[in-house]
Amino acid sequence: MFENVDKVAIFSDLHTGVHSDSTLWHTISKEWAQWFITEINRKKIDTLLFLGDWHHQRSEVSVNTLQVSSDILSLFKDFKIILVIGNHDSYHKHTAHVSSVSIFKGWQNIHVIQNTEILQIGNKRCSFVNWGADISKLPKSDYLFGHFEMNSFKMNNYKICDKGIDPKILLEKAPSVFSGHFHQRNERKMTKNQQIIYVGNPFE
Repeated sequence: MFENVDKVAIFSDLHTGVHSDSTLWHTISKEWAQWFITEINRKKIDTLLFLGDWHHQRSEVSVNTLQVSSDILSLFKDFKIILVIGNHDSYHKHTAHVSSVSIFKGWQNIHVIQNTEILQIGNKRCSFVNWGADISKLPKSDYLFGHFEMNSFKMNNYKICDKGIDPKILLEKAPSVFSGHFHQRNERKMTKNQQIIYVGNPFE
């Protein structure tokens, strides 16, 4: 499905249903999706990587928000999507085994990551890791995509994460790490050949 892909677009942390299922934020999300599609069509990209937190509420998702999610994904129907599960998608605090995005598994163009997976995208070996997954036995790859909480990175304008995963552990698995979770975009060159990128929230 992804072997002939030569470039992808990455996004994360839509948090559909945020602010008590705000109609305003539902509208903003759909308008952003339409803009995004215009951009990726212009760049001839047909494969999308979503790095977690499609929904905002962990314990329940309203019918209205489910409809908005369906509307957004209908806009993306002509694109192949790999979807990582984030902490806000997960019912349990430390594992993604029960999630609100499981309802997307029946969509033919969407590949929901169920367990940690290694996928070949073009000529690159790519690891995809859900929230709370055990990374200790993860084999090495060219790229690592997930929803990680890494220490020393900005959580927002005011706070630096002082707990979570040591970034060096992730870089032992892949020289390039892309993550959702923290909403402020953050790119850090760790060594000459290693980088970590928090892709950020589209409208933070």
